Amino acid sequence: EERIVRHWARCFDIPTVTYENGFMKNSFVFARNKIACYYDLSEHWPTARKKPLSADENKWLDLYLADRQIGRRSVIQYWPKIEDRRSAIKKQLGLKGQKKIALAFSNIIWDSAVQERDSIFDDLFDWLHQTISLFVQKPEYQLIVRVHPAEIQLKGRETKERVADYIQSAFPQMPENITIVLPQNEISSYRLIELANLVLTYSSTIGLEAALMGKLVQVAGQTHYREKGFTFDTDSRDEYFDRLVSLLKNENPEKTVDVEIARRYAHLFFKKYMIDLSSIVQQEKSSKINLVIGDLLDLKSN
Repeated sequence: EERIVRHWARCFDIPTVTYENGFMKNSFVFARNKIACYYDLSEHWPTARKKPLSADENKWLDLYLADRQIGRRSVIQYWPKIEDRRSAIKKQLGLKGQKKIALAFSNIIWDSAVQERDSIFDDLFDWLHQTISLFVQKPEYQLIVRVHPAEIQLKGRETKERVADYIQSAFPQMPENITIVLPQNEISSYRLIELANLVLTYSSTIGLEAALMGKLVQVAGQTHYREKGFTFDTDSRDEYFDRLVSLLKNENPEKTVDVEIARRYAHLFFKKYMIDLSSIVQQEKSSKINLVIGDLLDLKSN
């Protein structure tokens, strides 16, 4: 419904400000005449890229990323408990350590962050279909598709077009080298990243986090961290799949992730771009925000 309002505002040249919940509780992102959840940092990144993080900034980032891996600080908590034992995860998924692993993360199909973010693929489903089709022909490699937990974990906003349903319909006979991790599965995405040789994303921010963990990340959609210097980005399907196989083969071992550049971007994104409004509001959940000021004059001190 917000998109309809914004469309008519643009037709009549009416300025708009859009907003999105930040990644931390009581934080928000705003954008003037743009889509907030596209996270356009193009104006600020050239400067931030050149500036090394201070000791305090590095400490903040380390603490935040550690909290994020166990669900702290987030306004949405998907899991009451998380399976983060690597041995248990490998046993559950039948991973025996003999094949190189590509790990693909899907988005929620209705999320604003994935709308009009298509690049070399028609949409998220097309990307998944083409990627799975490749691995059907490449049994020497393992593909794990991690379906986004928000497909079923957001009460009242459950996804109707589910990734697992699409995959099951398109590939009724899935080969052994392809594993689908369903949204209700409590396996830690971060432990999966540790097990992977290559991480594939469409527009999910977890690709940024994978790069921060030193993993090779190949991007398929127009995500906010694309072309920032720490991911592999392509302009055609042929190039995308040729590079995917090349990265798994490790034909160019000198290709590594610039973790320092990724950390500078992550600090800009998570710390500076997410505006903390905890002195003004208190979030009970993503859709319920309570004011904690008694008078508008209180805003003068904020």
